[in-house]
Amino acid sequence: MELQRALFCLSWAFMGTLAAQEICTNGIDDDADGLVDLNDTTDCVCGLVPVQLFDILPNPSFEDHECIPTSFSQMDCAAVWRSATNSTADYFRTEGYMPTFIQQPLPGSGSGCVGGYFCSDYREYIGGCLLQPLLSGQIYDLRMYESAVMVDNFLQTTTLLQVTEVDVTIYGSSTCPAWPINATLCPEETGWVEIGHASYTPANEWNLITATLTPVTDIQAIIIGSPCFLPSDYPSVSSTWLAYFLMDELSITTTGTAGAPITSEGSWCDGDLVLTADPEGNMSEYQWYQNGIAILGATDTVLAVSALALDSGDYVFRTVGDTSCALSTFHVDNEIAPLPYIALTVDGLWCPLPGTYQWFLNGSLVLGATNAYYDPTENGTYTVQLTNAQGCSTISYPFDWYSTGIMPNAAQGINLSFSPADATLHVRGLQGRSTITVSDASGRVVFSTEFIGSDHDCLLANTAHGVYMARINDTMFRFVR
Repeated sequence: MELQRALFCLSWAFMGTLAAQEICTNGIDDDADGLVDLNDTTDCVCGLVPVQLFDILPNPSFEDHECIPTSFSQMDCAAVWRSATNSTADYFRTEGYMPTFIQQPLPGSGSGCVGGYFCSDYREYIGGCLLQPLLSGQIYDLRMYESAVMVDNFLQTTTLLQVTEVDVTIYGSSTCPAWPINATLCPEETGWVEIGHASYTPANEWNLITATLTPVTDIQAIIIGSPCFLPSDYPSVSSTWLAYFLMDELSITTTGTAGAPITSEGSWCDGDLVLTADPEGNMSEYQWYQNGIAILGATDTVLAVSALALDSGDYVFRTVGDTSCALSTFHVDNEIAPLPYIALTVDGLWCPLPGTYQWFLNGSLVLGATNAYYDPTENGTYTVQLTNAQGCSTISYPFDWYSTGIMPNAAQGINLSFSPADATLHVRGLQGRSTITVSDASGRVVFSTEFIGSDHDCLLANTAHGVYMARINDTMFRFVR
């Protein structure tokens, strides 16, 4: 066995020696093809590194919302996601409607999740249009947290959970439909096709499950929920107790060989960040990589990122056993990017970036204001301190909140207000010739004009909803479309 293991390790490390001469553990482009170590996927084959795709799933943790739910059947309060069929799924938020049977904290320590019934004659699905399509012929892993309960038809009282394993199922369509689709029990009634499922044993606790998606055509929209055929022990909607399933924290990755779990301690900001891998017992050869390139001497299960003065990026831990080789990955950020900003919603102020939050008014801490959303009770300048998963914190751009919607510049006598009803930016109190330039949150100019006189109205009906900066001569104003 020792000889077998040695031959396997030697063949992996020196794969293609006669032809390519690429050594996969030395940080050098040995075969001069411009690809070093794991980035040379022809010579250094050890499974594929799963890569999380952030530009496919919209609102993956159900944190973004259009309103605060006050009861069941208010899925329309969630941003992007909707009740997919003629039945009505449910949206929950901790600051609004959140039944006590939902386990806290929510996955990711967020504020929102969704749910629906799995009944023999009634099913509730959620549906959403993707930011980018799932491509035909590619394989993806959709990960999500699930929880389940037996509950009455008013989501109030629960009883002992007594249903068996079930396939949480994902259906796909090549086009984005108008929601809901005209289906009663299963999306396949209207031409949707199953593209994957995850076997799940129902439990009244959050569990991570994974569905492998194999689209045979490009998929632009997905529906998630019950399979078309439920096990026989799932009750009818007319029963006293119904099977109810909850979902939160979606993520999608390219498929890859599962490797050793990686955890972190300390933080980049405090200079004590350490990564630790926990390989299986039959693995004995280890190597750490940063962005696919071997870190020389990093051949233990522990990697002291800060002590080695390593930068941000994807860290890969490779394990080699007697007859196997596996990779796992961990992403490290050493700063918050992009810089946080504050947006205006129907119910107050919102910081639309992930992390933990602390709000300030005129530079003073607002006690208890630690959510992504904040409903101002006083006029003034608000900022929010955002802290990311690595413990790094930064302060957002300031946001001037006035109950009248007017943001004054007293020193220059300039007043600016924005009317959402007609999408018009009103400028008052200017003198002589003036230039107005409006830029979106990325800095792209979306409107510019010159005029003479004290007052001017700028029609911005053709701009998308979002945060904008208006520059008037040398004065800057922030507003929300």
